[in-house]
Amino acid sequence: MFIFFIFFSVLFVSAVAQEQESQEVPSGMEVMKVGPTQLVVPKGMRIRKKRGLIVLEDVNEYVARELSAIQERLQVLEEKNEELKEELGRLQDALEQMRKESVLLKGEQE
Repeated sequence: MFIFFIFFSVLFVSAVAQEQESQEVPSGMEVMKVGPTQLVVPKGMRIRKKRGLIVLEDVNEYVARELSAIQERLQVLEEKNEELKEELGRLQDALEQMRKESVLLKGEQE
């Protein structure tokens, strides 16, 4: 039953891909060629051949992998944001110190 489902899923995806060959690929999708077959799949989805069948990565695996990658990128961005906040604070302190010194120098010159 499972093999039957996969077989017809691949046939359907293949038919859609061949139909869309002359059309634009939807945003977030890409056309992948596996042998003579062209598939329209989400960007980054893994495709493999198993015993002569084209097997698409399970949707749950794809979503989990993509979410994991997004979380990693978000963590890096949050760390960079904290670094930039600290640097901004240091620069603001330095600027305030320079302003105070400038006022003192102007006061001494008068």
